[in-house]
Amino acid sequence: MLIFEQLVGRGFMVLDPVRKVLVFNREVVGKFPAIREAKMEEFRWLVGEWSAMNKVRATPSTPAYTDTYFYSYQLCEADTRISITGSGGMARPYLTFDPFRERWMMMFTEFSVRRAAIQRVAAGLDCLHRMPDHIGSGLPDSPDHKQAQRR
Repeated sequence: MLIFEQLVGRGFMVLDPVRKVLVFNREVVGKFPAIREAKMEEFRWLVGEWSAMNKVRATPSTPAYTDTYFYSYQLCEADTRISITGSGGMARPYLTFDPFRERWMMMFTEFSVRRAAIQRVAAGLDCLHRMPDHIGSGLPDSPDHKQAQRR
């Protein structure tokens, strides 16, 4: 089924009878901000300062140790997202609620995607996005790495 067929089938889009084009159904989509706001309220307890400890057991060649990580979570973007600030001091998007799919979404912004095909969300629908294996890998032989070296 095509994306637009799914959007119409789920009631997100309707045919504008005058212009003869698909438009978002305001009755359905108009409820999304209130839905997201209610869901974000469920996670308001997360906002604040947190610490996490990673206890590593001793091995025959290394001693036991504990890493402690400090994080701060904030509501941002008109309370539609929760951002995280870690040791680098830079706030990054972290968590939001997607009313199209009726599910929570974590945003990963600090790692390279190393897959030929990844699943993405477009207008609340699952889509398969294909890309060359080297894109975003940061590997020395990848074109994006060579371009970054030239800057």
